[in-house]
Formats: sequence, structure tokens, C-alpha cells
Amino acid sequence: MKMVDYVIFPRKLKSDYLEGKITRNEFFTYSWLRLSANPYSICIISLSDIKNDVLKGRVSENYVNKILLSLKSKKYIHYSNRKGRRGSFEVHIGDFLLASGKISNLDHLFEQEKVRGLNTTTTTNKSEVKPEVESASQRLNEQKNQLNKHLSMPDNNERVRGDNNDNDNNNNNDIIDSKSNLNNSCRGIESNNKVIPVNGYMPESYEKEECWRIAKWLEESDMRFILSIYEKHGLAPIQRAWNVIKEITEENPNKIEDKRKYFNKLVRDLIIK
Repeated sequence: MKMVDYVIFPRKLKSDYLEGKITRNEFFTYSWLRLSANPYSICIISLSDIKNDVLKGRVSENYVNKILLSLKSKKYIHYSNRKGRRGSFEVHIGDFLLASGKISNLDHLFEQEKVRGLNTTTTTNKSEVKPEVESASQRLNEQKNQLNKHLSMPDNNERVRGDNNDNDNNNNNDIIDSKSNLNNSCRGIESNNKVIPVNGYMPESYEKEECWRIAKWLEESDMRFILSIYEKHGLAPIQRAWNVIKEITEENPNKIEDKRKYFNKLVRDLIIK
């Protein structure tokens, strides 16, 4: 049989899946795209193809679109901006053995897209930027700065735990009140005493799959807390808290001793504020 009938996969794909960097449906979708690519690392697909052929019609095309956007953001694939477009389109696959014997690289495609984005941005006046976008960015930076300050404090572990210390009654009362408010607003999943293990959890939507991915990154063992937040407050506070902690961790891996603890506190603060 000719070599053209074989497709080589990088071993890191398995590692990325096991480490939670890529979800189950992203793994299946990417594998299908890779197997469908021509010798030049390009495949022609449509959202309906993936919905019906890969995911057996169990999801919406909007869900498929989110999977592709996630794969693109992680630089497994690249395709041109498709906002408002329908039908088939080209997808470029990275780390693909080409007919020439070289390995495909997507960096130049992302660079071109970045340059085009910069050119578009320079033609936009600052006054045209939506206020809510600016305020969201400012809030994220403020939360990061606040958490950095909190981590630098000598009694930070006691504050996060909310222990009853005589010298810190006001702070502890605030934290206890926060927990009480959160529990009142998130009745349902978390009030159920039955543990929902992270390992073996089967998300039925893209949003819950994102919760599962973040829970794995945090090395959480139980899905109840993060699902209770999602059910009542949506995905936004979860992603915002995760982005803040992830950015701090990337800058200094030893800065946060217990990622789960700080994540839970930051989510509570976001909801209460």
C-alpha cells in the first residue's frame, strides 16, 4: 500500500488530551480533520460535515463552530475568518508531514492574520471602542493586581481559608458572608451531597466541557462547585477567574500554592461584586 494512504499523528496529541489541554470532542474533531487533509495539509469541510460525520448529529452547528474556534485558538488548525459565512471552507493542519517531506507550520498564517488585524485596528478611533470592552479589560487587570497583592501578604493562607482568628475577625466575617451568599445563590448541584468526579465526567454541552477542562487544569476532583457557579451565573465568572490565575501561574509557577483555593475565592468575589 502506498504511503499516501497513511497519515502520521504527533505523539503530543495524546499527551495534550490526557492532560486536559484538548477536550474529547476537540480530539475527535481534530483527528477527523487530520485524516481528511490532502498531502498539502489542507482539508475542505463544513460545519454540517463535522456535526453529522464526527459527532453523529448530537450537537448543533454552533457547538461545532466553538470546537473549531477552540482548536484554532490553541493553534492546532488555522482557517480564515468566517463571521457570517456558510458552506465549505479550507482548514490548514499544523505539524503535518507534507508531500515534500517537510512538516507544516501554521505560524505564518497566524502572523498574517495578526498583521491584518493590526491594520484594521489602526483605522479605528479610540472613541469607537465599546466602553464595556474597555471596562471588562480594566476589571480583569484590577482582579489580577488584587490577587497579586493578596498573594504577597504574609497571612494570605489564613484569609483564604477563612479561619476564625481574633486579629482578623472583619476579614473572616466577609469571607464567611461571601460563602453564605454564594451557597444561597447556587442551590441545586452543590447542595446535592453526591460527588461528581472530574475523571469520568461526561459534559453534554460546550460550556460544561469548558468547565470540565478548567476543573482538570485546577486539579479539582469534584465538579459540583464549578457546575453550581455555571448553572446560576454562567461561564463568564469562571473563565475570568481562571484567566487571572492562569496568567499569574504562567508568570511565576510557584506564586500560587493551591490553585483551587484561590480560584474558588476569586469566583466568589466576582459573583458578589
